[in-house]
Amino acid sequence: MQTMVTPAVPRVDLTRIHRKQTFTLSTPKTPRRAFISIQHDSSPVPEREQRHGLAPPVTANTITMTTAESGTRLELAKPPLLSFATDYKPGGKAKADDYDSEGKAIILRADAYYEGKIIGVQGFPKSGMKIAWAKKAFQDACRAAEKQYQSDKRVEQLIYSRGSRVRGDMLRHVEEAVMIVFGFSKDSSKKTQNHNLKLYNDLSKNMAFAFKDTTKLTGFAENSVFQLILRLVCFAHGDASRGIVFSRFFNPVSLETLALFMTQINHVMCQWSSGIYRRHGKSQAFTEVNNSVYHAEYLQELRNWEAVNTEVVLKIRKRMYLRAREKSGIDPPAIKAVITGDLKARMVSELAARTGETDTEDEKDDDMGSMQEGEGSDNGAVVPIDTATASD
Repeated sequence: MQTMVTPAVPRVDLTRIHRKQTFTLSTPKTPRRAFISIQHDSSPVPEREQRHGLAPPVTANTITMTTAESGTRLELAKPPLLSFATDYKPGGKAKADDYDSEGKAIILRADAYYEGKIIGVQGFPKSGMKIAWAKKAFQDACRAAEKQYQSDKRVEQLIYSRGSRVRGDMLRHVEEAVMIVFGFSKDSSKKTQNHNLKLYNDLSKNMAFAFKDTTKLTGFAENSVFQLILRLVCFAHGDASRGIVFSRFFNPVSLETLALFMTQINHVMCQWSSGIYRRHGKSQAFTEVNNSVYHAEYLQELRNWEAVNTEVVLKIRKRMYLRAREKSGIDPPAIKAVITGDLKARMVSELAARTGETDTEDEKDDDMGSMQEGEGSDNGAVVPIDTATASD
């Protein structure tokens, strides 16, 4: 076994482990129970019978470090890999069900984390970023589950393959929002065809669909369609919604998120480009290859918009998140103040003139208390209670 000798304090051989790998649990940044259901106990994790491939010897699954002064060799065991389910059969496309209940729960949580980054941070990450995000997603899931595992290429690929899946899932929500906000229809009548064609031409010109007022072209990136998509995609499952569990990806709503929404809106509207609704086929699927030009164009326009007044644009993006959260009913509604204006000013003036150490009210409570003490008694004697009657 290879060792690393250092001249002073013990150090871990960084060439044999991931740079950010750690075996101590830290406080999670997201709710622990969201997207995960794992039974916990205080007993150590038993050895699994099934691992990825052949189980390596114990000595091959350790990290060795040596101190220069004492020559003491310390070995730290690496976390295990996830276990396959008892009925797992090799071959076929990898899926979460290939793993036991604990492994499946961790993968599903990691999937949710990765999907959140796709929607909230970067819609089309490059290859290297995909792998890095998948590893980070797995670490986050283990932390939330309070378990220690290491990922492998099979698990990481399973996680980052969720990118295309979540983009595809978003399209049905985008289509719903486009029909509600803009008024597109799937009816095939001649009248509807003319209506759809005019809508498509008007909204496509000068990115009119992105403006709050699609006619005057004012309020860029503030059209209500963005708010509706955000709510449908990120706030549809109460406090387990990705917009809550992974709020750091969405608060404030990023320019990347808006660019992804705009790209998908354009993609969906093209289905009405002839006036008659025609769903895209496989050759026109929503992929990076088919939509990268539109995405880059929209993102640049959003960056230009932000550059005009960064502070105001940031407030708009923060308000977009807070409003979506509020409209979803996740947080209790704020209680409207009743004492305001002149009434509140009079209250402030009244209290300013008092010290709170004196009582100017009549002592009516003491008088009433004296009267009540004399009632229902006979010269102060205690009247016994009939327990049989009192129990009724």
